[in-house]
Amino acid sequence: VHLIKQDPPAYGEVERLPLVHTFLHLCLSPDGTSKPVNVATSTLVSLEFAFCAVLHQQLLDTEHGTLRDKSVVETDKVVKALMKQYLFNNSCSASAHLQSLLCYGMKLAKDDGGSLYFRWSEDRASVTYGTETVKVSSLQALVRGTLDHATSMLEQLLLKDGTLSTQVDLSTYQDNFCNHKPGYNFVAASESETGTFCLCQAIKGFPQHQPLLDVCSTEPEFDTDAAHAYFALHNEFNKLLAVLIELTSGLPARGTELVQLQHTNTLISQCNLFLADGYFVTVLASNKGTGPPKLIPCFLPHAVGQLVLFYVMEVVPFLHFLFNLVVGPQEPSALLLVDHKGQPWQTNNISKAMQSLCVEFVGPSASSLHMHNWHQLSVSIDMKLIHPGQPAEEYADHAHDMQAGHTTSMALQHYGLDSSMLLQLTQESMDHLLVVSKQWHAFWGLASRCGDSAQPFSTSTAVPPCA
Repeated sequence: VHLIKQDPPAYGEVERLPLVHTFLHLCLSPDGTSKPVNVATSTLVSLEFAFCAVLHQQLLDTEHGTLRDKSVVETDKVVKALMKQYLFNNSCSASAHLQSLLCYGMKLAKDDGGSLYFRWSEDRASVTYGTETVKVSSLQALVRGTLDHATSMLEQLLLKDGTLSTQVDLSTYQDNFCNHKPGYNFVAASESETGTFCLCQAIKGFPQHQPLLDVCSTEPEFDTDAAHAYFALHNEFNKLLAVLIELTSGLPARGTELVQLQHTNTLISQCNLFLADGYFVTVLASNKGTGPPKLIPCFLPHAVGQLVLFYVMEVVPFLHFLFNLVVGPQEPSALLLVDHKGQPWQTNNISKAMQSLCVEFVGPSASSLHMHNWHQLSVSIDMKLIHPGQPAEEYADHAHDMQAGHTTSMALQHYGLDSSMLLQLTQESMDHLLVVSKQWHAFWGLASRCGDSAQPFSTSTAVPPCA
């Protein structure tokens, strides 16, 4: 409101309009020195100024302004309403909001502190942020506990009468990166019967404590309450799966990128979840910085990849079948991380699930480890534990930094990697970033592929710098 009103609130006197103050948060650093401003932000600020000038003329002009005869209180109320409607986003100006988006992760790319200051113990066994201290072993227990929870839930979703096999060799399943036909996914490539196991189990009367088929009905009919209990279980499992993918595959993706994981081709988009050489690979497009999107391949550890396999092959088709019968017809979703209605999760849903798991397995001291803080901590872990001793300026050229989407062009104030290696999915980019993912698998104590033993975690292992 201060952009178009005077101080004190005596409207008029256009020459006193303090528009220039808007530039301060864009052009000056906290210490008063100048800093670069993105062209898009400058353009938006100019549009804000133009709107303010028009608004001032339309509302407050002494001859033609629609509010010229109103009291200061009434004028202030109308001005605030119009500013909120056209110029503001959650109390921030549009330019400030855009600048915050453009600067997302900038501090993270320059140092491992970000808005939090991480202090590591001498033996690197614990890390302190703010006033809270978390042990590395507790973080590793978080992944193991979450994996156990998710595995148990998947067994229930499969309506199994036994435990889930842990020896499914993913290399026996085929996939075709080059198949762009709508409806194609790795399940279609396997040419095996899928989606029938859960139905057969339901016909047998599972789950025993609340059978999906209505035992009182004279004809085969699904029980509505049991179906909705199944839907609720699915939703909890799916959020755990999102947390596991975010934590275990390497340096994490943004929440908005994570929820774009797609297991099946559609008419307008291609799947970005593949099977390759016994690994599930997620290939998310990162739009950090400028230029074309960068494709960041990350490899899931075997235990998490197996969850994805059973979920997509058996649970997804049965869930769609059950929803259509109990609720009503609906198109199947091609996305991986969705609720039972096929709606993708908001980042906040996954973040809250992560916080709840942190409190359960790490303790109350980790209650602030939501997705944003985890992004910062993961880079600190990567630099201090997984790839220690690398100077910051060299780290920015490193495969670890590439998986985070960072770049050496910090002088240009961009967060994305402009290396040609990541402009398309290549053997080179996959080889480099597989090494990074495998080191994260070792950090969590998880085997990378079926038959492999979990590699002992060592901070002395390093990835050669990328050419």
